Amino acid sequence: SKGPSPERRCCMDIALLRSYLDHPEEAFAWLSTWGMQALERAHANLVRIATARIPLDLLADLCDQLADNLPGCPDPDMALNNLERYLSAALNPLSVASLLQRDRSALPILVQIFSTSLSFKKWPRKS
Repeated sequence: SKGPSPERRCCMDIALLRSYLDHPEEAFAWLSTWGMQALERAHANLVRIATARIPLDLLADLCDQLADNLPGCPDPDMALNNLERYLSAALNPLSVASLLQRDRSALPILVQIFSTSLSFKKWPRKS
């Protein structure tokens, strides 16, 4: 199977990402290429990640990595749900997202864990 390229740089267009965040129906075809089945929930997860004070350029990089890693995981919907919960529960979501950008081996591992474990459903969300 084709793995993510560690030297890959962000290539998602920020204006397109902003449009996808603002218009769910435009994002559905894009999200389905990630293997997502629950498209409305997937979109809501991305919006919550974006509103966790993660800049759009960093979110674009995260989306590129998700596009590489979600399609091959056991349950892409669960993986994205749990990633959003993880970022929402973090004291500093920006630091976590920055780490995922710098360490390209981290997100593939998290995606595999988050796609197979139901225990993350118990994580509290910050209010």
